[in-house]
Amino acid sequence: MKKLENWFRSHKRMAAGCVFLFFALLACSSFPIYNLTKQYSNTLTFTNVFVSVSIYAYLGGFLTRLLPKAQLGQVFLIHLAVILGGMLARFLLEFGEVSNTYNFIPANIALHLAVTLTISPLSWWWTKRHPL
Repeated sequence: MKKLENWFRSHKRMAAGCVFLFFALLACSSFPIYNLTKQYSNTLTFTNVFVSVSIYAYLGGFLTRLLPKAQLGQVFLIHLAVILGGMLARFLLEFGEVSNTYNFIPANIALHLAVTLTISPLSWWWTKRHPL
């Protein structure tokens, strides 16, 4: 674990870029966190919600290590950029498909942003206050 931390310290920009791309990819796959327009099985819905919450909680905790001197406003903007980047990638990936018509409605977008922009900064704040 120490080797990984040392690598992150010595290659901060490249590590940050990789982390943000990774989480944008995860944000792409987890949108919408809960689909208000289409019914899926309870198992699939629960799995998506659980995995999405875990991803965004982990992102918040990871940013505590990656950017130890960041303020809440900076972290919020970083999370917003990652989440919007993932949503844009999802939109472009499914461009022209029917799934965009029921995934990208204002209610799904608002719910996704509200939940994810609450979980990630709270996780960052908690990890910053209670380091391991």
